[in-house]
Amino acid sequence: MRPMAAPTKFAYDVFLSHNSKDKERVRRLAERLRGAGLRVWFDEEAIRSGDDIYLAIGHGVGAARTLVLCLAPARHLEFWVNQPVDVYLVIRDADHAIRWMNVTQYLKTRGDQQSRQIVFDGEKLDAPAAWRMRDAVMAR
Repeated sequence: MRPMAAPTKFAYDVFLSHNSKDKERVRRLAERLRGAGLRVWFDEEAIRSGDDIYLAIGHGVGAARTLVLCLAPARHLEFWVNQPVDVYLVIRDADHAIRWMNVTQYLKTRGDQQSRQIVFDGEKLDAPAAWRMRDAVMAR
C-alpha cells in the first residue's frame, strides 16, 4: 500500500530544480519521492508544450513546500561555497510570504559533503530576519 502525503496548503511537497544534463538522475529521484507518497513538481511532467516555462517554474516554486536543488558534479558545489559573498536563495511561497536561505552556509556546515542536493528550508524574510543577518555580517 502506498503511503499518503499529509494534507497541506501546498500543491506539491517537493519542487525539483536541476540542470537538464542531470535529467535522468533527477527523474529517478522524483520516482523515489513519489514512491514515498510525496507530491513532486518535476519539469518534464509539469510543463506542457506551449506553456511559458518561466511562469510554470515560478508557479511550481511557489506551490511547493520544499525546494530541492540538485547539483552535479561536485565542482558546482565548490562554485557556490567559494563565492566572495554568501549566496542566498529567495523564494515566494504559496502564501506569498518571502522566504530565504543562506546556501553558502548550508553547504559549508551540512554533514554530508558528498550530496548534490540542497533542501530548501528557508526562514521567513522579515525585518527581524534581516536584522539577524545584518548583525552576523557586522560581527565578521
